[in-house]
Amino acid sequence: MIKKRKKTLAAAGIVILLLLLSPIFVSAGRAAGLTMPIYGNCCNLSYTNNGEPIDFLDAQCSIYNEAWQIKGGFDPQAARELVRAVKPKISQMSGSTQTVAGLVTAYFDVRLFLSGQ
Repeated sequence: MIKKRKKTLAAAGIVILLLLLSPIFVSAGRAAGLTMPIYGNCCNLSYTNNGEPIDFLDAQCSIYNEAWQIKGGFDPQAARELVRAVKPKISQMSGSTQTVAGLVTAYFDVRLFLSGQ
């Protein structure tokens, strides 16, 4: 059980690091026409919707992506709305969806903190 938890924490740390570096990945990915999926069709590092959302979490990512596209970058208000919508439902999610939802909300919490929002 401890080994599994350490692996999960290590994976979470890597994902959060990648997400914090996402502005770099977004620029490079857009230039190359690439996306890096994290979950479903809409939770990705290029902030694009690649199809219909597969569930609630993916739908929240889709809403954020639309705001990101309109603003042309990080949108603090949309990030707060995503966190407010997703956090209360994390405990109702299962498996990888729960893990990704926790990571996505942690990412936006960190982005909001770093931006002073």
